[in-house]
Amino acid sequence: QQQQQQQFIQIRYRSSPSPASSLSSSRSRDGRAAQPQASCHSYLHFVLHKQRMETLGAIRLLATSLGVRICDFAYAGTKDCMAITSQFVSVSDVRAEQLVAISDHLATRGIRTGNYSYQKSPLSLGCLRGNHFAIVAH
Repeated sequence: QQQQQQQFIQIRYRSSPSPASSLSSSRSRDGRAAQPQASCHSYLHFVLHKQRMETLGAIRLLATSLGVRICDFAYAGTKDCMAITSQFVSVSDVRAEQLVAISDHLATRGIRTGNYSYQKSPLSLGCLRGNHFAIVAH
């Protein structure tokens, strides 16, 4: 039997989020990061990390893979399609476990997700904490 290895992205920002809204850093018995619990909050917030793909293209792939509509997703802005970028995304009525289950398929397309949390409301255009980026010239 092959053991399937799970990978998660963890991004830390200068300002600390409220404890209720962040992913717990506790570990499960097998050493993997614990998954957040969905309570009455119906929006899954997560970080989308993508390479050489437009935001809408990544959202379209997520929607198709999860069997949900593109309009169920929300994000705070678009990112450069030729760059390696990370951004916050929210989706309604999807569980973190569903994203983890398709992570291998997404990874083959240059997409990873992580930092899952459940919130009462979706992201909206302009809900940015600020743009931070590094430019690498070749």
